Amino acid sequence: PDFLKGVNGRVQVANSSFCNDCKVPAEIENGKVTYDDVTLGSVVSYTCDEGYQVKGSNELRCGVYGEWDADESVCERVKCPYPGSVPYSDNHGRDLRYKGVFTYTCKRGYRMEGNGTRVCQADGTWSGEKPQCVLIFCPEPEQKSEMLIERWSPIYKLDDSIRFYCKPNFAINGTSILHCQENGTWSGIVPSCEPITCRNPPAVTHGNLVNDIGGSYAADSLARYECEKGYKMEGINTVKCFQNRTWSSTVPVCSLVICDEVKNIEHGKKIGDSYTYDSVVEYQCEHGYEIKGSSAIICLNSGEWNASIPSCNLKRC
Repeated sequence: PDFLKGVNGRVQVANSSFCNDCKVPAEIENGKVTYDDVTLGSVVSYTCDEGYQVKGSNELRCGVYGEWDADESVCERVKCPYPGSVPYSDNHGRDLRYKGVFTYTCKRGYRMEGNGTRVCQADGTWSGEKPQCVLIFCPEPEQKSEMLIERWSPIYKLDDSIRFYCKPNFAINGTSILHCQENGTWSGIVPSCEPITCRNPPAVTHGNLVNDIGGSYAADSLARYECEKGYKMEGINTVKCFQNRTWSSTVPVCSLVICDEVKNIEHGKKIGDSYTYDSVVEYQCEHGYEIKGSSAIICLNSGEWNASIPSCNLKRC
């Protein structure tokens, strides 16, 4: 070397502890090592993949003794802070590092507002906002005409029940008890109250309805009958519509009108043996006798004859 020129005597050149190269840095997981050389004064730079950060120094410098000025760095996953608890919820998630998932599950009777899943992001923050668990309740049901509501609570929470019933002479059409569900709706459609009616009063042979209103009668109302001409009513002339939509079992009977039997008269004869309504019985007297009274009597709808039985009296000269 040039510095040996002009030196007298024997010079021994030995290895020096100075000015040696540094060790080539190792590759790292989830990151990159960048350098141009490993000689004195050279710099090694460390960069990490998304979601990872350098643990140690971002740069190392090669010193005069051939050693780096710090330990080699590594890339570790970014860590997010504890995201916090939510009232009325259960929390799940232990991995608070990059791409770790933390979930919230609302307790029974509460529903989630917001996203219950949060993910640790590359910048060390959690995705989204902290959700809320709010009380589940159902709206006040519609109270329809002729309907009454039996309440068990001022507000309707999950599993609360409500009962509907109707005013007298009305019946529930639908489910009478509903339950508040997890989605904040009732378990069915609010029922309605319909009038209790009976249809088609029982028929009466030889009888007719006086107040026929087309086959539909309100509860507690009466269907009234009358008999045809020549028939008379036996029993009560009405039937009642009950709350169970049936008619009272006792139905009137229209029986044939029959007048009392009439007999022959002295010194005369009777013509006609029918005694039903509108039947005619005639009387004739023997020779030398004459009718006193009506020669013919008629059976009336009342079951009586229209006149008394005549007599045959001796004619006078």
